[in-house]
Parts: sequence; structure tokens; C-alpha cells
Amino acid sequence: HKNHTESSLTGVDFRDELEAESNQEYSTYIYGNETLRLLREHVAEDTEDPFFLYFASQAVHGPWDAPEYLVDYFDEQISRSRSKLAAVATVLDDTVGLIVDPSFFQ
Repeated sequence: HKNHTESSLTGVDFRDELEAESNQEYSTYIYGNETLRLLREHVAEDTEDPFFLYFASQAVHGPWDAPEYLVDYFDEQISRSRSKLAAVATVLDDTVGLIVDPSFFQ
């Protein structure tokens, strides 16, 4: 999912507080990077306070849009529509893998 509306409407989809965020990076990367930033910040505080994070991704919701290099990779193996889903799921899986990697906390 890209950070913009694709229809007769125009605008950006993301906000940071009340500010429109015009980052055009793939949204799974945006959410993943911000999650990792928050985790790093919490670990750096070295606190015993609990930490709760809800990671909700747009990744597998249509329309499927993923980095083209991954879609091309899967195109060689399966149909175009399935290759888009495979690419989206791969980015999500890689991103969640980084978030839950226990070495991150060491």
C-alpha cells in the first residue's frame, strides 16, 4: 500500500498526530520502521515499565501493491495476481520477523 489515495480523490493516507505525512515509502516499511524505532526507544530507557504495541498492517488488504522487485521475483513462479499477494505477504513476514527478533533486545 502506498501512502496516497488512488481514485478521483487526492491526498495522503497517513498522519503523525495531526500532520499529514507525505512519505511515499511502502506502508509496511513505514509501520515496521516506526515500530522498531519505538522498541529501540523503550529498550534504551531501560525501564521496568510494561510496553504494549499493536502492529496492524495494511499489507494483505487489497488492492495488493508491493515492491516491484518482489512481484517480478514471484512472477517467474506463479500468476501475476498471486505473485502480488506473495510479494505483499513476504514483506509483511520479513517486517514482523524483524519486530519479534529476540536479538533486537540484546
